Amino acid sequence: FSGTTDAALLNSTVHNNPATPVPNSAIDHHGVLINSGSARVLIRGNRSYGNDGDSVQCQNTDPAHPGVPTDITIEFNRFYQDVENAVDIKTCNNMSVRANKLYGYRAALAQNRSPHGFAMVVHENADGILVELNRVWDSGGALTIGAGNGTVGIVLARRNLVFDAPRIIDSGRGLAEGNGFQAAGPVTDVWFLNNTFYNLAYRAIRLGSDAPVQQAQLFNNIVARANIGLNLYKQNVPALTSNNNLFFQAPPVIDFNGTSITTWAAWQALGYDTASVIGKDPQFVPNPRYNDFFTLPGSPARDVAAPTGEPFCFTGLDIGFLESCF
Repeated sequence: FSGTTDAALLNSTVHNNPATPVPNSAIDHHGVLINSGSARVLIRGNRSYGNDGDSVQCQNTDPAHPGVPTDITIEFNRFYQDVENAVDIKTCNNMSVRANKLYGYRAALAQNRSPHGFAMVVHENADGILVELNRVWDSGGALTIGAGNGTVGIVLARRNLVFDAPRIIDSGRGLAEGNGFQAAGPVTDVWFLNNTFYNLAYRAIRLGSDAPVQQAQLFNNIVARANIGLNLYKQNVPALTSNNNLFFQAPPVIDFNGTSITTWAAWQALGYDTASVIGKDPQFVPNPRYNDFFTLPGSPARDVAAPTGEPFCFTGLDIGFLESCF
């Protein structure tokens, strides 16, 4: 889609789009490319896999069709096992990535491509990005925001499920780190709300590792069984609000302006996550991977989330991916 308006790709299969002349070259071959001058493009209900690039990339690189791509919706798709990412968002505005299933992502074999196997990437000068209701598993990472090449504007990631993120080393090369969400910077404003992270080999949430994240909001997230629950470089995140989360078997590793913090008690003593649930099992339903990680009655995640304006069951909103109403 280049200079294309009011268009859609629906209920199709896009697969095995190889790089030429040799596999694993540094030249991308995407399943779907949304380029300059495009607006109101819908990618819905497709299956895409095995592309030597991304399943979907949005970028602003075509001088023949000036204008940043805007009003793009990617929803209800199944993307898996591409050489790079499921969704790569570069300089695009007002974009929704909603209710997709993403899995099987690893670091690319060629140089300068897809570090650590993240399923979703938001970088360059993207702005107004909504990432919601996606399920991501068996990938080196779920979502990375910012890459030192431009400044990302506002990103809201809410009600996503990330689970079983592996750490894989092959012949000394890291194919997967086992991450959830990271905002490396530079980023203007990022919100992580009502997400669930479960069984991550490395870091569930990472902020400010490379450059400033001017504002970050972390509310109503479940982080359970991660090597690191919150990895934060506070000097790069000047305006941080974090509360009403649940952390279970997921310790913090925080650089608070030069002071190392590795316990939740020390973090709470600084005034953060004082209303969060620490060290309590969220009590997911049996076989949670096949049942959307709803929580059981009596779960400490129920009815204690910060209100967001969404409807809820019983006495209050639940922490985590979905509201449990039984």
